[in-house]
Amino acid sequence: MDCPIRLMNIDCDMYESTKDEFDLVGSRVVPGTLIVFDEYIGNPNWGKDEFKPSKKLLSSMDGTMCIL
Repeated sequence: MDCPIRLMNIDCDMYESTKDEFDLVGSRVVPGTLIVFDEYIGNPNWGKDEFKPSKKLLSSMDGTMCIL
């Protein structure tokens, strides 16, 4: 049974590993899911690493993001 994910901790750092994670379980991310990234915007390449696949996932869901 594929239950929705309510809390997801991502420690992938790079684009490919983050993309793989979302490819694997992205269908279980639902409105209200809290996704925690360890280096989301603190990384000098943040726009090309964890940010890029997460933005793609959200756009496929018509979702929004709040960076805390």
